[in-house]
Amino acid sequence: MFDCPKVKEVTERIMPRRAGEWKDRDSYLMFLRHLAAYYFARTVADGLSVLDLGCGAGYGAAIIAETAQKVIALDSSLMALLAVDPRPAKTAFITGDGVRLPLHNKSFDLAVSFQVIEHIRDEAQYLNEVRRILVPGGRFIISTPNRALRLLPFQPPFNPYHVREYDRRSLRKTLSRWFTEVDIQGLCATPEITAIEEKRLKQNPVRTYMKLIAQEVLPHAAVETIRGFVRGIERGHRPPLTFQESLGDSPPFKEDAYSCDDFWVDADRVETSLDLIGICRKI
Repeated sequence: MFDCPKVKEVTERIMPRRAGEWKDRDSYLMFLRHLAAYYFARTVADGLSVLDLGCGAGYGAAIIAETAQKVIALDSSLMALLAVDPRPAKTAFITGDGVRLPLHNKSFDLAVSFQVIEHIRDEAQYLNEVRRILVPGGRFIISTPNRALRLLPFQPPFNPYHVREYDRRSLRKTLSRWFTEVDIQGLCATPEITAIEEKRLKQNPVRTYMKLIAQEVLPHAAVETIRGFVRGIERGHRPPLTFQESLGDSPPFKEDAYSCDDFWVDADRVETSLDLIGICRKI
């Protein structure tokens, strides 16, 4: 055993929780949305060597490992990899830079990278590295938020962690520079979940992402410090809100009201999808 180093991470990341521990509906739906992309990739991973690029806490790598021959799960965050529990069979977890992969040429049949490309400043080097590690005929499956649902024309991303966001046309154009076969499909959801996401995106973006940081990133001590600051400002004016109340919250919900079955990949509803799914092949 060893002590986990106390490193402050400020990034956008969905961390899995045990059943019954999800208190926030929007975070839970985002988690299911991520899982749905991995379940889609699992259908083409049978018997293949797979790279999960940007694996986070490894919950998706575990899904891929159910059918793959082997999985290498890579993330830039040591803290995320230390949180992987349990560790799935046939899977190795390594740290690395997505634009300088510590992997051999032509060593994978399939690479998946979900909710990553929008964070990468040097997208050209990132895609070049993915192409390098794929065997001839190897496939690459990528997901990224659908700009058409989130932003107005020419509007920069309001998410502070996103360098850029893509619509169907721009993602196809980008991927086609490195892959000769590119198919763009959409990760869709039920009308209820789609309406929830549309409402969430209409909220004040600063408030929305401060909420995300507070729930998934900031250490408890930092949350308590901010809570005290808020209370200090409000003292004498009205009963102080808790920090959670000051950020807002999604309404009470039951986890069993939603599942991965509420999400699917659809080639005919790309423009209104929550996420874009790029399916590429190296020739």
